[in-house]
Amino acid sequence: MPDILMSPELKRKTEEVIQGLTFTKNFRSATAEEWYLFLPGYRDPQTEGACGKVFIHYDLFGNRDVFINTTVIFDDPKLHDPTLHPLVYAVVDITHEQVSDNPFPIFS
Repeated sequence: MPDILMSPELKRKTEEVIQGLTFTKNFRSATAEEWYLFLPGYRDPQTEGACGKVFIHYDLFGNRDVFINTTVIFDDPKLHDPTLHPLVYAVVDITHEQVSDNPFPIFS
């Protein structure tokens, strides 16, 4: 992560959050998955559960081309604070990397 975008405190906090990042699969179909996203210190204020959701949609074109679309939605209003945008972007990048490590998690 570039230090230019983060104060040392935000960088430390981001690293701690990423270390505690966990997922739980909630739903799976032939072309989509839904995962709950858990981050230490953040939660959905209504359910007190996961602070966000990750949707993975597979666009299958024939038997050769697959396009993967990933959407991350954060339910904890604390993560909507513009000063935390670098942390949010880092979490989304890590989430996308984990999805990309296994491009067909639905089939594994």
